[in-house]
Amino acid sequence: MACEVADLAEPAFCAFLREVLAAIIKGLPPVCFPMWLASQRESAANFVSRQECRISGVCGVINGTLIRVQTSPAARKASYSTRKCFEEVLLPGIIDSRKRFIWIMSGLPGSLGDSRAFKESAWYVRQQTVVGRVLHPGHVSCRTAVSR
Repeated sequence: MACEVADLAEPAFCAFLREVLAAIIKGLPPVCFPMWLASQRESAANFVSRQECRISGVCGVINGTLIRVQTSPAARKASYSTRKCFEEVLLPGIIDSRKRFIWIMSGLPGSLGDSRAFKESAWYVRQQTVVGRVLHPGHVSCRTAVSR
């Protein structure tokens, strides 16, 4: 059985994408990054005890997953195409020691890597300013070293 896929108009694709991502995010529990020093210390201690993390001060682990989309607008195919030759949307997130999401971002082109997507997020930009700093000194969010 053959499956034919035609290019969608960009407004239709964007509308479908927003609807799917909104459903995914709605199904997730509330996202809340630990802001207080005591919370970050507790999170870091949990990473050491539960996950046997050898890096001190880890409050979260960053990773992303790719969600395959059938088609994207022809003008944006290159940005949604991944190194695996599929058109995908990136959904990066940060999890705590209990593997609960504490930060997520959606709707990014699949060609972005996890690190680049994180560096383009408002959370990262805020972290780089002294006034908006979320992580207390000595605490970090690490990127996972899992290959896809």
